[in-house]
Amino acid sequence: MLSCDDVPAEPLPATGAVAGIDMGVASLATTSDGEHLTNPRHLAASADRLAAAQRALARKKRGSKRRRKAVARVAALHAKVRRQRLDGAHKAALALVRTGASRTCARCGHSAKENRATQADSACTACGHTAHADVNAAVNILGAGLALRRAAGAA
Repeated sequence: MLSCDDVPAEPLPATGAVAGIDMGVASLATTSDGEHLTNPRHLAASADRLAAAQRALARKKRGSKRRRKAVARVAALHAKVRRQRLDGAHKAALALVRTGASRTCARCGHSAKENRATQADSACTACGHTAHADVNAAVNILGAGLALRRAAGAA
């Protein structure tokens, strides 16, 4: 069986995309584009099995072979939850990288994969606006920040 240490890490190529991300409680994360990533609550999903394993462990006599097996079972359930969280975090990060803030046109707001012509250039397929991709992303972030400031002032 492979572990995380057996698989070499391969970093993704730099895209130049930027995004504001807020880690939350109700949702796992919220991006500056308004996208909400749901919190899968892995521990809650495994709570029944984990509670049963911990009760079984509490009934075992200290130092016994059966207690060692019960400890291993509880540890394995906790490790599974940890792996699920890591997997979810990796998938969420990859999704954010693949659908980054630099695909949205700063002029008309049209968002499409084709808007990012190259690593350095963005060209909107809807209105024809062209700009450096980082400048386009910076304008989008500025607009999102100003919108949040206006919303906070109105509240």
